[in-house]
Amino acid sequence: MLLTLAEAVESRRVVDLRYQDRRGAPSRRDIHPHGLAANVGRWYLVATDADAGEDRTFRVDRIRTARARCTTFPARAEPVSEAGLTDRFADADYRWRVVLHVDASAARLRDHLPSSVARIEPLAAGPGEPDPDRRWHRAEIHAERLDWIPAVIAALGCEVVVETPDELRDLMRETADRMRRAAVPAEPR
Repeated sequence: MLLTLAEAVESRRVVDLRYQDRRGAPSRRDIHPHGLAANVGRWYLVATDADAGEDRTFRVDRIRTARARCTTFPARAEPVSEAGLTDRFADADYRWRVVLHVDASAARLRDHLPSSVARIEPLAAGPGEPDPDRRWHRAEIHAERLDWIPAVIAALGCEVVVETPDELRDLMRETADRMRRAAVPAEPR
């Protein structure tokens, strides 16, 4: 599959693509493949959907068939970059949009939330903030599920305020209650 796609990228050949999205829905479309990139152990194809005229990112392991056609398409004005690809991941249309305010440096946030997972932007430093490298940041995460986010927040080891969604706040309370119960010494049997 990778060889077929790489050759189509190189020769700018239109590809007849059969794809299965994350919900399992199949689709068929003609695409203009622009680039392949690996990220977090998976391969992705960046392409233009010829019918919709919109750029799309496809997980290669979800491509069922890819057949290069004889027709070609014009070269792209700007090449596909890995940074552009990771921006697409962070902006993906998933079920949940999580917004956090985090009292940590951007470097610390990136250790736990890579650019493929979250958009991070600085906020004003907190009142009387002594360390210029430790500032409040806004982190926006698009996620299909919320269950992994409390563990990431706990691993940050700093103050975090959940701006949205309310469901994450509820999940955080439930997680904190389970953690408190787990911390109680076991009674002898």
